[in-house]
Amino acid sequence: MNNTKEKCVIVHVDGACSGNPGFGGWAYVIKYNDVTVAMAGREDTTTTNSRMELTAALKALNRCIKILSIKDRDINTPIHIHSDSRYVVNIMNGMFKKINVNNDLVLDIRAANKNANVTWIQVPRNSTEQMEVCDNLAKEASKKPEFKWEEKVI
Repeated sequence: MNNTKEKCVIVHVDGACSGNPGFGGWAYVIKYNDVTVAMAGREDTTTTNSRMELTAALKALNRCIKILSIKDRDINTPIHIHSDSRYVVNIMNGMFKKINVNNDLVLDIRAANKNANVTWIQVPRNSTEQMEVCDNLAKEASKKPEFKWEEKVI
């Protein structure tokens, strides 16, 4: 990104699985303008870490599109999605043309991605405060059957 003050949505996503396969959790942190929100959820059926990484990306992307549609009516605002999952970033950056596993989620993300100005960025695990928040929330969600979370301003 250049040094000009470009309006941009900054997103961090992570997924976790308690056992792999096992119960899963996902989380995202979205920063837009001066507001930062976090959201997390749980999968109560047997799932995989890869599915939770993709779920976090899909939930975050859909939320960004909704935010931009409501606030700016401009889904062309750049969205930068940071993930520690090389799998997710490589899929979204076109490294894999055919996906045999998790195809349902990949198709949903690709469809949403077509309607937005998204850059997918792979980052090291827990490399930022936002990635740590996502990691902690996703892990907590995967391990606690009673886990409930609503989107919160942080």
